[in-house]
Amino acid sequence: MIRTVVVVCSVFAMLWTGASARAQESFYFVDAAGEGTSTLFTLEIDGCEPGKARIEPLPVGPEGDGVVPYNNVVAVAADPSGEQLCFIDSGPEFPIRNMLVCVDLSSGVLSDPLPVLPVDPEELTPYTIFQAAFSPDGTLYFTSSGREKLYTLDTATGGATSLGKVCWDVDGSQVDIQGADLAFASDGELFLFTNNTADDGAPNGLYRLTLPGRAGDPVVGTFLGAGQEATITGMAVLDGGLGDLLLSEESPGTGMAGELLVLDRDTGAELDRFEMANAGCTTYFHATGDLSNGALRPAECFLVVGDGPGTAPLYELGHLFQTQVGPTVQESLPVLLDLTPEFPLPTLAGQALAQGGAASAAAPKVPRWMRDGDFSVQVVMWNPSVFPGMPEQFTAGLYVQVQADGSVVATPYGDDQGGLEIWHEVTTDDDGQPVIRFPFSIPGF
Repeated sequence: MIRTVVVVCSVFAMLWTGASARAQESFYFVDAAGEGTSTLFTLEIDGCEPGKARIEPLPVGPEGDGVVPYNNVVAVAADPSGEQLCFIDSGPEFPIRNMLVCVDLSSGVLSDPLPVLPVDPEELTPYTIFQAAFSPDGTLYFTSSGREKLYTLDTATGGATSLGKVCWDVDGSQVDIQGADLAFASDGELFLFTNNTADDGAPNGLYRLTLPGRAGDPVVGTFLGAGQEATITGMAVLDGGLGDLLLSEESPGTGMAGELLVLDRDTGAELDRFEMANAGCTTYFHATGDLSNGALRPAECFLVVGDGPGTAPLYELGHLFQTQVGPTVQESLPVLLDLTPEFPLPTLAGQALAQGGAASAAAPKVPRWMRDGDFSVQVVMWNPSVFPGMPEQFTAGLYVQVQADGSVVATPYGDDQGGLEIWHEVTTDDDGQPVIRFPFSIPGF
């Protein structure tokens, strides 16, 4: 399932490629040439043609061509507002081997470099920094290879605060952080990719991190899979921070251009690939580098799922909703008016549901809450900036029943607030798999 969900509830520019739609958005990319300079770029998916991403120099640096006088910039992160881009240059000097620089994207002016040093005098200085990302609240996070720790970084002082070592949730073993990147989604989920190739201990690939609840606790990593043969250099989140994951691959020594790949953020499965091209749309070969989101788009609407009609609380965006699904919320997903997630329907519903059983064996990708054929959905919204007089709005509930013959019956129930409406659509994907989605509407949009 490609989770091309949300951004905000309103419409934003789309780029249509065949039968699918992808948000037209920009990312930031850096190529560290290793000869005393690094080059900052903007990167646009399908910027040349479908399947080919285009990079263009960011108009910053002494000559305005994206070239900055830092030798080894392999960690770059844009703040969630999209107003500044920060990068860390990791050089050979010790103990001050990492320098923080931020770029004002409106003026192109670079800040003076700040040494990245621990706030705690008892803490060891971080080693090479390959991974950095801003959280939705504007906090800059990074990891340090060699220390295997996650830190927060004060962009005003360069002070680094350790949050602890990253440990695998299966057996508590330490995750060996090698290259790759961190990325925050707009809903606050934090992802880490590591290129560690050790044969024992925590595996290499994609993790979802859980921050420690109290001082002294480790940062817990849940392994999602996706170990890659090629070296991953950077990672971002599509659709303004709430889609799947976009990763960059390193190309030196392969004789091939580095590529971009899309991974499912829940399973780590590869979904798509893009060739990288320069401004003239010819193949681009890069040495090494990093990738970052542009501005994150805050979630305002959520599709909530329950086992059936009922009521259950949902806490999102600092607000407590009382939903019309129950007895508990099985899943909540941010949604956009023009992009809502597709869910595979049971492919052998006629057999599995007729027998009163679950369809999980027949259709492993079917969400668990759909496997018995009965569930309810609703869309809720919290937007005090656009609707100060009625910040909470929601659709009525929709009770969905998947029949033994594979057809779907959806029955509205309950109340709406603000005139929001929800309905269902059943189609087939490119592989012929029946899928269901739940579009919704907001009056005036």
